Amino acid sequence: MPTAMTARIDPSSDRMPEIMRVIDEIAFQTNIIALQAAVEEAEAYHAGSSGQAQGIEPDGNAGR
Repeated sequence: MPTAMTARIDPSSDRMPEIMRVIDEIAFQTNIIALQAAVEEAEAYHAGSSGQAQGIEPDGNAGR
């Protein structure tokens, strides 16, 4: 017999795959942004500019 707590947990657990998918998509997009920043930094370095990134610094915390 389900308790009140179980009745509240069951619908939430059904949403876990959706929540995990959203988190995975955010992590993927964050990695793309970090990759773009690294490419722009390399291009700036090879073009002879200062090579100092402005704004977001990718630090590997968003890795999969």
